[in-house]
Amino acid sequence: SVYFDVYSKKEWKDFLEQKIKIPEGAIDRFVFGDNISNDEHNYQAWIAEKGETAGRKWVKSKSWFRFDINVVPDKPVTLKTTYYGDESGTEYFLSIDGIQIPTKKIEKHSDEFFTVDYDLHFEMTKGKERIGIQFKVPEKKKDVSVGQTTVEKEVSKYETPKLFECETRVK
Repeated sequence: SVYFDVYSKKEWKDFLEQKIKIPEGAIDRFVFGDNISNDEHNYQAWIAEKGETAGRKWVKSKSWFRFDINVVPDKPVTLKTTYYGDESGTEYFLSIDGIQIPTKKIEKHSDEFFTVDYDLHFEMTKGKERIGIQFKVPEKKKDVSVGQTTVEKEVSKYETPKLFECETRVK
């Protein structure tokens, strides 16, 4: 079976007004917790938490979360990420289409929203219109005794920062 949503003209207009607006100068914008934005950006997560701070929704994970975002194929791009408050204790990796890039240490902030920019190497976006972004925590190994056998078990005490939104812009 295939199901389609059917809208009246007014319902369609209301639906379009609910969509996240892309700011001037941005290529694309992904806002966490918005169902339309989640679907349009193929949002996926494992062991993730969701919440709301100052009226804006966020996501964080003790494992990983990912999404796709639009870029331009012929120009270098910056990924702008929005966080809030103190995220200085988080430890995470950021990867673009499976290739890990260096993350910036997030400094302590008071109760305010702030952005961290990641300049993506042109080779990572060259010829592409869309890329996959993944935030992932490092895996730590812990020895666990089972009877007379010692087994390594992957555990993590880390989590990603609470991420509110991301957008891409031409550098």
